[in-house]
Amino acid sequence: MRDCGCGYQNVQLAASRIVGGNEAIPYSWSMIVSIRYNCNFDGNVTAHCCGGTILNDYYILTAAHCVEQIDQSSVLSQNITIAAGIHNLSENNQTIRRVDQIFIHSEYAGQPQLFKNDIAILHLDKPLNLDINPFITRTCIPPRINSSEDIIEYPSNGSMLVTIGWGMTDQLGNVQPQVLQQVSIYAIHHNYSTCKRSIGHINVQFCGGLFDGRKGICFGDFGGPIFKWLDDHWQQVGISSYVMNDCTSVGYQSVFTRLASFYDWIEGIVNQRNITTLPSSKTTTTPTAINTTKSSDFFPCNRSAPCGCGYNDVLLTPLRIIGGEDAIEHSWSMAVSLRFGTPKVHGCGGTILSASYILTAAHCVWEYVESPNMVTVAAGVTNRSDPIVYERSVSRIYVHPNYTHFFFNEFLNDIALLYIDHPFIFHNHDMLSKTCVHHVDPPISISQYPKNGTRLAVIGWGRMTSESSELADNLQQVQVYAMDNHDPACFESINDVDMQFCAGLYEGEKGP
Repeated sequence: MRDCGCGYQNVQLAASRIVGGNEAIPYSWSMIVSIRYNCNFDGNVTAHCCGGTILNDYYILTAAHCVEQIDQSSVLSQNITIAAGIHNLSENNQTIRRVDQIFIHSEYAGQPQLFKNDIAILHLDKPLNLDINPFITRTCIPPRINSSEDIIEYPSNGSMLVTIGWGMTDQLGNVQPQVLQQVSIYAIHHNYSTCKRSIGHINVQFCGGLFDGRKGICFGDFGGPIFKWLDDHWQQVGISSYVMNDCTSVGYQSVFTRLASFYDWIEGIVNQRNITTLPSSKTTTTPTAINTTKSSDFFPCNRSAPCGCGYNDVLLTPLRIIGGEDAIEHSWSMAVSLRFGTPKVHGCGGTILSASYILTAAHCVWEYVESPNMVTVAAGVTNRSDPIVYERSVSRIYVHPNYTHFFFNEFLNDIALLYIDHPFIFHNHDMLSKTCVHHVDPPISISQYPKNGTRLAVIGWGRMTSESSELADNLQQVQVYAMDNHDPACFESINDVDMQFCAGLYEGEKGP
């Protein structure tokens, strides 16, 4: 399951056009949204104005000209919304979010200059909760392309593309469909005559259509996406920008904003408060030598799974965290360091549960429930001093209501969730991944999961030795085993077999 570029249903294409239309399979383009506000100046704030696509839980990609008329100083008061998870514009189950901030490219030029840099990003007041809604998903954008020559050839001439939207299907009759339309077209080279007379800026724009110019986008499609198929997902290569004369003028082509030109701009907006790049060069952490006289196990991970895989595969040897073994760099990409106070000091570990939530122990954070901003989440790191760290502030802390803290030496219900101020982005950051949490179904008893003898791995930046107060710089890992609840070594330690379990070796030499 991919993190972007795939709808709830599979796409089926037919030989048709948006202008004149071909209805998409419902929910096959789950990354598209309808942008709504009083764009017709008739008081209807729910009117469909433009399309857009979902970059992540908080950000929508669209065309600058779709939102240039909006007063940037009072965005919330103008009731601009997006509707996601829809096929029909008027269906009941819509995911609606308000727009609270608009970012228009600083060098955007409107109609007089043929819509140069026609790109904008909208920030939402609340997250879309992508992880729990199967009808909405992220769009995939092209990776960074460093060569300007390569950028203006992407997408390449003749590439089959698909553009979608709720735009007019009959411009003369002013017919706007209620259901999502799609059309297959082709990338047209900028030197081709119909493109040359349509396009204004080939470094940031490209043409799409048929060579006779009879297929393309229309009013209501603008701001929406145009996609290219890449083996197993759809990559958004452009934004519907403008047409010359009318929507299917013979001798002209539809023009799209070329997303390959804007990778850094998009990343700069989406991550402007979310990623900290320290002013020193990236160094590679070299794992400690592995003792090959003991069995070393390699765990090749299925990275098509939605969770549970790091950027690199795990290699485990029978050592211990206390006395320990360095993890392979970025092999546990779901792990985070929780840092407290000023300066930010590592205090506990956690895991990425979803784009906006971190899972950790209640005893780590219960004192900060009233001051969550004192807790920082650092992700994408193996060594605590790695120069690149994906950092988030915590805005809310949810401690289990029945947690009994360490004053009673019980640690019952020792679990907490942290809600971060800006969601993590997975599709562009391979060093981040989500943890998997298993659901236990009957007849398996919760108190018997994991079952006795199950091989487990524990990771963390804890103390290197039991006598030392010094934390490990590099992420440590250890192989342990689930222990029977009634084993004397476990029975003397555990307080509640339904909420807790023991792990280690029976001689008690390994553990966090």
